[in-house]
Amino acid sequence: MAITDYDSLVAEVKVYAARSDSTFTNRIETFISLAEDRIFNGVGDPKDPMHSAAVRVKEMTETDDVAVASSTGTLPVSSLGLRRLSRATDLIGLDYLSPDAFATRYNYADTGSPRWYTIEGDQVRVAPAGWAGTLSALYYKRPNGISSSNTENEILKMYPNLYLSAVLFEAFSFLKDGESAQGWLARYKSGASGVNRSASATRHGGGKLRSQPRVAIP
Repeated sequence: MAITDYDSLVAEVKVYAARSDSTFTNRIETFISLAEDRIFNGVGDPKDPMHSAAVRVKEMTETDDVAVASSTGTLPVSSLGLRRLSRATDLIGLDYLSPDAFATRYNYADTGSPRWYTIEGDQVRVAPAGWAGTLSALYYKRPNGISSSNTENEILKMYPNLYLSAVLFEAFSFLKDGESAQGWLARYKSGASGVNRSASATRHGGGKLRSQPRVAIP
């Protein structure tokens, strides 16, 4: 069966787990929610045996305006991370600084158009100080979760095997079948790594990354 939505995903999970009783079935929506946390947020660090990197693919990219007043704006609620922050006339984008490095720029830079930014919680701050205006944010947006009431999203449509392997890891963990759980986790990690490599190659056109000097922002 092709996996295209919630019902077909649930059906495949039942087949692979060889379980269709109500106790198991009633937990599948929870398994999906846990799997989505792994897919979209990643888990642990590389030394953690449970580690897996967050998936970042073009289907998750979104562009929104961020209103800035007194050098501070609020990131989109569903943002999983910025790719670029820019003004309409700036083709390169503002430069990111750590909060400590940003504080120096913020306090001592000349007034004028923003050139630097940092992230503090759900706030984006730009320097020099006091700037107001609208910035364009290109960011990774967390898709709506799959459930019985929201039956599909673009990630499930494009990468159904990622969903299946992540959900089966959670399912077999629930069933206390450690060997099967680890097998599905390994399959998921391999699939996520391949998806991320493909997405990176698409973004960069297969070429090597090269630093680009900043030109003056008008």
